[in-house]
Amino acid sequence: MIRDMSIRFLLLFVVIGFAGCATKEFPANTSNSAVLVIPKVHHNESLEQWVRRYIVVISKEDENGNMVDVEKVGLASDSSSFEVVGLEPGEYELSRMEWVGTSGWRAHSAMGEGYPLGIPVELKDGKATILPYRFAMTQESNGGGVTVWFNINLLEAGEKQALMNEVKIAPRSGQWSFD
Repeated sequence: MIRDMSIRFLLLFVVIGFAGCATKEFPANTSNSAVLVIPKVHHNESLEQWVRRYIVVISKEDENGNMVDVEKVGLASDSSSFEVVGLEPGEYELSRMEWVGTSGWRAHSAMGEGYPLGIPVELKDGKATILPYRFAMTQESNGGGVTVWFNINLLEAGEKQALMNEVKIAPRSGQWSFD
């Protein structure tokens, strides 16, 4: 009995361990569906864990002409170079970047409503669209703690090809054609 329980716990830890190593996964390609791939990179040049979590807010115009938030996408501080978002086809805007402090850290500058982006993107039915910009988050040590910031850079041709090579090995990416 104890041996059976030990084996079950071992299997549970193995499954949890592999789940933590999973790559980014695309949603199933169904009718009236589209995917947005958001390129990203994190550079932590400090000795500390990340003090902020970054979030991209995706908005869409409603029937009254007002922009409304439809999705908030966390840019995980992992080693992957992209995030995958499944949405309905249509015209969207990456409206702003928000961030929240991680526990144990205090921030000197508050976000308020977020940093405005205003990046338009059109998603087509059955297509995966790679955003032509990369979000680069950086954290460095300074005399009093850490300094953090982000940049948004246009992807160069070589960067886009390297990203495409990584994206194409993600689970279910083969179900999608790329824009």
